[in-house]
Amino acid sequence: LVRRQEKSSSPQDCMQIERCLSAKSSLAAKVLYPLWAFLKMRYASSAEKSLLGFNHVCQMHSQNPSATVTVAPPSSLRDSARSHIKELARTQRPRVVIAETEPSN
Repeated sequence: LVRRQEKSSSPQDCMQIERCLSAKSSLAAKVLYPLWAFLKMRYASSAEKSLLGFNHVCQMHSQNPSATVTVAPPSSLRDSARSHIKELARTQRPRVVIAETEPSN
């Protein structure tokens, strides 16, 4: 808080108080791992459902009804999902916001 005497015709015992609020936090350590875990689970389930849907559509519209679509092994899907999520978490970290209040007049 900063106290300043007012320069007006008001009584000498009146003071103007300016308030400046600044909030800083180190949320990266607390937010990054839960965010990474959530995105990993979300992306993995989404990728698996997308692949199943793609295989279903391919089988429905294939020229040869007996033809089967080759499916990537789950380990390669997991590895690609893991690397994608790590890259996403590395580049899209949440930003800490610094808040300031304007002094009231």
